[in-house]
Amino acid sequence: MWESRLIWTLVLSCYGSSLKTMSLISNWFRSTIGRTNRAAFALLVMILAILPSAALASGAEASVKLDFTASDMNYLYASGVMGLIAIVYGFMIRAKLLKQSPGDEAMQSVGGAIREGAMAYLKKQFSTMLIFVVIVAVALFAAYQG
Repeated sequence: MWESRLIWTLVLSCYGSSLKTMSLISNWFRSTIGRTNRAAFALLVMILAILPSAALASGAEASVKLDFTASDMNYLYASGVMGLIAIVYGFMIRAKLLKQSPGDEAMQSVGGAIREGAMAYLKKQFSTMLIFVVIVAVALFAAYQG
């Protein structure tokens, strides 16, 4: 459920209110990827999040052109490479951890209790933060409406 809401939010922010575009992307996602493949969903979200149309400026800002020097480009490339290395390293650690034994019954019981407590904490944190985020979003929207 939250996946479809997130996709609609990203589509609206990236493409405006074109119902045909939103419908095409939503139907493609459901038929090609499906709801069960979370890795593919994460990839789609990342692609939609970095589309340049979401960052289009209006008015006087529309004519801004970024000029990067060779030194700036080196920093950009180095940052990208370091980010990719970090992602690959994270997947390597994940694979190593998943290969290990989950432990005996007592260890799994403790792990389940920890998981349950962590999920309760995250649920409470999310519900508390959601109120704050909505208030700030409404305030920023109202402040920039001119």
